[in-house]
Amino acid sequence: MNRNFSFECPTGNEFTKAELLQKVLFAKQFIRPDKPDKQYPDRFVHFGYDIPGELWYYPMAEGPGPHDFVIFNINNRIVGVNSRVLSRPGDDIILPCKFTLVIVTQHILFTCQDMTNNIC
Repeated sequence: MNRNFSFECPTGNEFTKAELLQKVLFAKQFIRPDKPDKQYPDRFVHFGYDIPGELWYYPMAEGPGPHDFVIFNINNRIVGVNSRVLSRPGDDIILPCKFTLVIVTQHILFTCQDMTNNIC
């Protein structure tokens, strides 16, 4: 997608397309067949996305949770951003971050936040 977009996460963090792409390019250098389990990037199997190929995820920041992480494929396609938040002690849940597509037409700014039906 050549348009600008961003994701706003339940953690309060917002990430631009440029930030996400930078993290994807960084993470891709660590993808290899002999990668030990429990190390990033890791395969993403939590939600079904209609995107060809294996999906990977990588945290946007280091340190203790909650974590926001970018989901991508090997072709640098950013699939989404999710947050892993603590719902109760010892129990994490994964929540999707809100997608915003930025469209500029004759100096009028539009945003689109309904990706559920691929309207944007």
